[in-house]
Amino acid sequence: MLKGKAEVIRGVWNMTSKDRAIVAGEASAPASDAGNKSKNSWVSELVFYLILALAVTAVFLYTRSGNEQYSLFGYSVLTVLTDSMYPDYPVDTLIVIREVDPELIKPGDDITFLRSDNTTITHRVTKAHENYEDSGMRAFTTQGVANSFTDREKVYADNVLGLVVYHNFLIGAVIAYIKSNYILAAFMVLVVIGFTIAVRALLSGSKNTRA
Repeated sequence: MLKGKAEVIRGVWNMTSKDRAIVAGEASAPASDAGNKSKNSWVSELVFYLILALAVTAVFLYTRSGNEQYSLFGYSVLTVLTDSMYPDYPVDTLIVIREVDPELIKPGDDITFLRSDNTTITHRVTKAHENYEDSGMRAFTTQGVANSFTDREKVYADNVLGLVVYHNFLIGAVIAYIKSNYILAAFMVLVVIGFTIAVRALLSGSKNTRA
């Protein structure tokens, strides 16, 4: 038995430095894997909270708007404040508008525009006028879906802010709720963040225990 042990010791002693490095690398691999997993987990957490922060910031910027219009890559987000477009766009409906060439606007399109009193309106185009009153530009007759009459003012092309390309009542209603209950909404966000951290910690502890 002693002879067998001596042979094993001699074999280890005769290993080349390359062989010993390979063995050492294999031994340290689990620790390296654990480090990588820990790093990946940390990166995932960071990305999650960055996305959450961006979402909260976007809501904050959006809820600041009255007649202010924030545009990103030619798109803007607004809220319907009156029932003139009901039932298509109930009050609090979120609408997304896109900047568009006025030459492409046609009857049946829903456009957002500035009225002479600087009020932002979203109504449907009922008629397009070429070179309206010799102004050299197009103008549009508009009407609210719920109204029985067309708008008194014609909308000149340079007052058009954009064409409605998307609308969603549910999202708009949620944002309207946040606007009127921002303290409660902030508390709920904190609760969700705390719950998420607790669940992740429990899952991480469970995996370490099984390992």
